[in-house]
Amino acid sequence: MTGISLWQASAGSLLAIVVLLILTGRLVPYRMLRDARAEADRWRSAYELEREARERLAIHAAAGIEAARTATAVLTALPVAPAGGNPDASAVA
Repeated sequence: MTGISLWQASAGSLLAIVVLLILTGRLVPYRMLRDARAEADRWRSAYELEREARERLAIHAAAGIEAARTATAVLTALPVAPAGGNPDASAVA
């Protein structure tokens, strides 16, 4: 039998598969995988921190809205001044 032996063909095929996996990004060094996982963990913790801050902001906004409603109720309950000017004009003169 002449030509390429089975072992040579298998080694060449295996090498081609490994090169293809590296070029398509499916086979990466462990250091790159570890760095990607660390970055994902940093983003996850930043997301959690931001979510907690938004929850606190929503609570404070609700309290501000309630204070505005109370102020509106107090100001609407005040008596209205007459259209002609100062209601205490007779006391000044």
